[in-house]
Amino acid sequence: MPAPIGNKNAQKFNVEEVVQKANDYIKDPKQYGDIVPTAEGLAVVLGMSRSELYVLAHKNKVILDTLEKLNTHQAKLLLTGGLLNKFNAAITKLLLSRHGYIEKQQTDVNINMQEFEKKAKEFFEHLNDSSTT
Repeated sequence: MPAPIGNKNAQKFNVEEVVQKANDYIKDPKQYGDIVPTAEGLAVVLGMSRSELYVLAHKNKVILDTLEKLNTHQAKLLLTGGLLNKFNAAITKLLLSRHGYIEKQQTDVNINMQEFEKKAKEFFEHLNDSSTT
């Protein structure tokens, strides 16, 4: 694994160096011990915390764009790996939810109102008959 370039002060980074390391990580996260690229993995590669990475991205559009590129690659790898059953389905679903993919469950409720009213009337008539006897 290549040496990280970071330190405790995220403001002192060379943007070109950060982007180069990030692009290397995005291109081949396996060389850094990851299956898919993540912001957490990139932060480790850069030698900083995830929050420091986000502060750096907030301050610099080039780094922000690079982080967006990472997220795009992550989503693509998750979709492909999930469809090919290479990744755990539950973890893939969880990670894809960060990209806006959600599982929708649709419930179709069809009620025949005449049938419903007839059954309700029978039920209440039965209740009334039971209470009067």
